Amino acid sequence: MKKYRVNESEHFNLMSMYDHLKCIEIEARENDDWNALEKIEERIEEVENLL
Repeated sequence: MKKYRVNESEHFNLMSMYDHLKCIEIEARENDDWNALEKIEERIEEVENLL
């Protein structure tokens, strides 16, 4: 597995994306939009893996 060096701005961008996705997740839960919630959870998992 190839490893990559992540600089500070890339980490900041990933954290910003994570926060944004969590906001969308909360909205989907409040609106009972289960299809959107499933897609958002997949994207959140991707970002978590990158972090």
